[in-house]
Amino acid sequence: MSAGVSVDAVRLAGRDAWRMLRRAPIGSGAAVLAIGLALALVSIYMFVASNTSRVLDAAARDLSVTLYLGPEATEADAAAVVEAAKGSALVDHVEFRTTAQEKARVVGLLGEDLLEGVDEEAIPAQPTIEVRFVASELSEARFASMQELVEKLRAAPGVAEGRFEATHVGIIFAFGDLATATGLAVGLIAFIVALVFVSFMVRLGLDARTDEIAKLRTFGATDRFVYAPVAVAALAVGAAGGVVGVALCVLVDHHLAVLASRSPAFAIELDFVGGGLIATCLVGGLVMAAVSAWMTVRRHEATSR
Repeated sequence: MSAGVSVDAVRLAGRDAWRMLRRAPIGSGAAVLAIGLALALVSIYMFVASNTSRVLDAAARDLSVTLYLGPEATEADAAAVVEAAKGSALVDHVEFRTTAQEKARVVGLLGEDLLEGVDEEAIPAQPTIEVRFVASELSEARFASMQELVEKLRAAPGVAEGRFEATHVGIIFAFGDLATATGLAVGLIAFIVALVFVSFMVRLGLDARTDEIAKLRTFGATDRFVYAPVAVAALAVGAAGGVVGVALCVLVDHHLAVLASRSPAFAIELDFVGGGLIATCLVGGLVMAAVSAWMTVRRHEATSR
């Protein structure tokens, strides 16, 4: 085959592919959106699954329990609590503060502006024990063990109150479990829907070209020549779907950045949109469209013979 014939064949395939897309604009648009949504959902799921541990490690940096000793607490009670905390592999650091040290700490936190005109002697304070946990490899089992230790320390003699600010960690675990349970299912459904839409678009194009295909067969046209427009149209839809998927991921990435800026406690870098994701979406869109088109063509061949 000469170069001129090859160029003409490519032009003809492109022209017929454009006609196929124009004949079914709604189906083509739906296929593009379905592919984009499927790719975005799978990308988000993989991102959440791969970064949950990083988010938990960031949350673990501030995990600590503050134990306030009552007026009846003795030095022996305080020492027993400190030793019980230090004896746990979950604990990184234990600090005991006397009433005077705790008051000095509170005064330093409030600052001169807030304390202007306030008698420092009137500021309430009591002996305190701060227990800071190891800030790494935070798992649900490890977090449950932390909670058990906190309850044990709260129930120790001399402890009047224990403050453990860890609600956000429970939310992260719940979110991670939800993402794991539903991510794959939603992604699979989205992929199936995308394949159905692409198949529907290709089927409409083939049905509209039934007479044309029959004439081409009569003149001895090869399968490659007959179905080239189908392949071009499907690949165009797949590429457009990949672009839509990247656009949706960029939108999610923007909202993640805004959320991170509003939550300095979780100031970790969550690189979502990168070269790998863009390439995955574009290649994934092409593969999905090509597979769906091939399956539809095979079914069309089987029913037309």
